Amino acid sequence: MSDRSVDFHCLSREYVHPGRPVIQVPDRTWPAERPELCTWKSPSGIWFDRHGRPVDSDTSALDTGVFLLCPGCGLDAT
Repeated sequence: MSDRSVDFHCLSREYVHPGRPVIQVPDRTWPAERPELCTWKSPSGIWFDRHGRPVDSDTSALDTGVFLLCPGCGLDAT
C-alpha cells in the first residue's frame, strides 16, 4: 500500500475520498504508476482475495475477504 495521498483518479480528475489507498498486489504491476496518471476507461474494477489473487465476482469466494481495485492503478474502490 502506498503512503502517498491520492489527489484524484484518472486524467479526467475524478474525485477520490480522502484516505483512499492504492493497494500493491504481489506479482502484479499496475499500468499507471499513480491514480492521477491512470487511463483506465471502464468504471468496473477487479475483485482480489486477501492473498492478491483475482476472484470471480459471481462465486461464493467473495465472502473470504476481497478488495475491489482499479485495474489501471490499484486504487481501492471497495
